[in-house]
Amino acid sequence: MKFQILKSINGLYYYILVGRNGEIMLTSEMMMQKQSCRKSIASIKRSVGFFTRVEDRTGQNKTL
Repeated sequence: MKFQILKSINGLYYYILVGRNGEIMLTSEMMMQKQSCRKSIASIKRSVGFFTRVEDRTGQNKTL
């Protein structure tokens, strides 16, 4: 599984959790700042206790 951070057409950021089969398992609310997405993902990782990749899909295309 991996998280992907995306930017909507109205300039807001959100993230999705994609399963190994490519299915979207979770979509976040829209956020004003990309850092808010990162903080939310970090909180989920701490709570759930599993490691997953995070991909920044906002144009920089880096794995975080």
